[in-house]
Amino acid sequence: MLQSKDIFDDGTILGFWKIEETLEELLSMATPDLQRQVQAMSFKSDKRRLEFVAVRLLLHTLVETDATIGYKDSGEPYLDDGSYYISITHTREYVGIVLNPTYRVGIDVERISDKAVRVKDKFLSEGEQAFVEHDNARVHLAIMWSVKEAIYKVMPTKPSNIIEQITISPFVPYLEGTIEALETATKDKTTFHLRYRIEPEVCKVWTVMDNNRTT
Repeated sequence: MLQSKDIFDDGTILGFWKIEETLEELLSMATPDLQRQVQAMSFKSDKRRLEFVAVRLLLHTLVETDATIGYKDSGEPYLDDGSYYISITHTREYVGIVLNPTYRVGIDVERISDKAVRVKDKFLSEGEQAFVEHDNARVHLAIMWSVKEAIYKVMPTKPSNIIEQITISPFVPYLEGTIEALETATKDKTTFHLRYRIEPEVCKVWTVMDNNRTT
């Protein structure tokens, strides 16, 4: 079911769907065209099939469009009618989409768990790890993981090393807020201002890439 929908002043549309339905229940909400797509495709798992349908139901809940989601060779999603830039995320039963008619977007949702604690050396520098709150490490690290994922998705030129080429500024995690991060993978050295929300199970991070600013 639709969990949340937000529309921002810059035209950004943000939405999340929590998959609590069976595949049959999801398909009952789908258009005949989407039902045919699902029947024609082969999926590696039932989970992937559920995500596929939920993402497209979420898209049509957020905007009235007949656009189809396509994927570039890089794996980056796009709408075939060019009406919006789109970024997609999913983890277990959550799927999320962010859209903007003018600017590139990036989004990530991560479950709050011990996973980010275990693998922090794979995505954070020693300097970034130094400001992680010990008593709130699971939340703090999940947000930071999502920050780097969202930036990676929004950048046209992908960084080859997210530890060295994406640097997160120190921050204290609240239920929601903004985070600043710098990419040094390109000559532009863009500063990103990402927005985030914390919920009992997950953290959600998204950003919009304007040529003059990132929010």
